[in-house]
Amino acid sequence: MLLVLALVGVGGYGAYDFYEQLQKWEQTTTDDVNGVGSDLSVAVASLRSVGWEVTAADIGTWLEQPGAYGDGLRLRTLQADEASNSFTVAGYRTWQDTYAKRDHTTVVCANITLATGTQKPLSENVTACPDDVPKTAPATGQAAADAEANGVTGHLAELAVKASEQRAAGATEGKLVEVAAPTRPVGDVRADSTALVCAPGTKDLGEGEGYDEGTLIPVRLCAVEGLPNTGTESTKGDPYYIDGSDGLTVVNARISGAAAALVKKAEKQGIDLVASSSFRTMKKQKALCQQDATGGCPAGDYTLTAQPGHSSHQLGIAIDFEQPSVTGGKTCATRASEPSSPVWRFLNKTALSVGLKQYSAEAWHWDAYGGKDRCAPL
Repeated sequence: MLLVLALVGVGGYGAYDFYEQLQKWEQTTTDDVNGVGSDLSVAVASLRSVGWEVTAADIGTWLEQPGAYGDGLRLRTLQADEASNSFTVAGYRTWQDTYAKRDHTTVVCANITLATGTQKPLSENVTACPDDVPKTAPATGQAAADAEANGVTGHLAELAVKASEQRAAGATEGKLVEVAAPTRPVGDVRADSTALVCAPGTKDLGEGEGYDEGTLIPVRLCAVEGLPNTGTESTKGDPYYIDGSDGLTVVNARISGAAAALVKKAEKQGIDLVASSSFRTMKKQKALCQQDATGGCPAGDYTLTAQPGHSSHQLGIAIDFEQPSVTGGKTCATRASEPSSPVWRFLNKTALSVGLKQYSAEAWHWDAYGGKDRCAPL
């Protein structure tokens, strides 16, 4: 009789111990999943604060490739709706009970939603898992090691880990993590850029009306510090002056980091860059077309003066520099080149590293457009 009671007692203790462990790991996994939202929000805000664009597609990629994040937490995307910037995810923790020494997996689900801006741009709420949620943890996700080479996805993987570490160390909630600004064009240069932040080394001039292939594209405009501009858009008192430009080159936020990086490279090499034209309004482009001394634009030849609504200047992704002055043909095989110009030599060697190419017909025009008439270095 005593032996039977002893066995029952042991069994009861084991069940109680397992229940306690189960509760512990449910709470641990819940805390970890909540941490995902907090850490990812910090990572997104940190990137956006220096001019990067972070989209739902980037979040989706990170969820599939979180790299070293989580210290054993595994993530699985159950549902993704990039149109509404929302995801349903499952977080998994595998653990071993102390009584039977068996492995168990705890699953906690959450909804994640990406918003605009840098103030808590990502929200998360734990929710009941669907009945068909997989019960086994996914394999370890892998993220590219070189954050810069892999753009936003690589940076998210790196910054989420750093955000987790600073949270564990008791940092202030929402404290941003230091990250380098983009040094190349950000995202789709033909898309609305009003949600972006001007990169360090540039100042925000507000929103403007950009154009691409005749279509209105709202853009955020930035003045590039250290890059003076003699163009009308930067000359106070001129009818085409853009408020706040104060003699500086005006660009789309999507290339603000690239322009700032170009200025730094020029300074290091002792090259004085001066622009003669940057962002143009529709009114300015129409005036240029009407005043085209070659007669080309009014007659429908847009080689040297673009059709209003179709200039890369109107999108804010082009800069004309003062010194080069040679014209060329319509393909890179017949491109304009000016080896006698120190500025052209610098741009020919360096501009591509910040994502800018030369327009074949003009030695002075460099932009972020693609196409057969945008030329890589000779």
